[in-house]
Amino acid sequence: MFKGLNVSVGVLSILSAAKYSSIVELTEVFCCTGSCIVSIKFSNVISFSNSRISLFDEVYVEVSIGMSDSKPKISNIFILLFDFVLFLFKNSIIFIIERLPLNNSINIKIKLLNENAKIPTKKHNLDIGYDLYADDEYHLEPQKVTLVKLGISIELPKNVGGFVLPRSGLSSKYMIAPINSPGLIDPGYTGELMVPLMNYSSESYTIELHERIAQLVAINTQAITFEVVENLTTSDRSSGGFGSTGKN
Repeated sequence: MFKGLNVSVGVLSILSAAKYSSIVELTEVFCCTGSCIVSIKFSNVISFSNSRISLFDEVYVEVSIGMSDSKPKISNIFILLFDFVLFLFKNSIIFIIERLPLNNSINIKIKLLNENAKIPTKKHNLDIGYDLYADDEYHLEPQKVTLVKLGISIELPKNVGGFVLPRSGLSSKYMIAPINSPGLIDPGYTGELMVPLMNYSSESYTIELHERIAQLVAINTQAITFEVVENLTTSDRSSGGFGSTGKN
């Protein structure tokens, strides 16, 4: 249990704990002549130190606040104001705490199946799509589908789906794109990755070794449960489907 030597030290201790805590409880307020002791419990506290993250189930902070015998009303107002500031501070931090896991990267195990296999990469830091490379040269006939191998297999984490999307340059300039776009890779699939490229043009096209043919996007998902009901909630759109909203 940490004790603040004075009000300012106590406030800093509490704000430091509240910043990385998910639950704050005012456990005890004990007042006697000349002072008040406020005990606060922080649950699930995240501590950052030297690039390491530690999690504590409970952290207690005890603050001793000097009271003014000559002006008791001012002292009481100070305590209430202190609690109110703590409340505001805590609520402003909740947004950050709930979204902290979003900063974590997704670890995907990858196996290179041949000497021409290449690990997916991205060109820019802000890109979310990772380029997928052909492991050989492939000749694409017009209006036909060619299965292009990547020479890799991956193991996606649980609740992570892999989506194979077209490359904008290849599709817009040469009319070549995956015919099943977006292709879905389930976490349980660990076989070789292949992309069924469709040549929508009237001319032949040659995919060169290590040419970028598609891009992979990994998305976190949640388990879905289906609830059978008699009626669904009515909305402005309801059963309006294709073309129901018009052209403009």
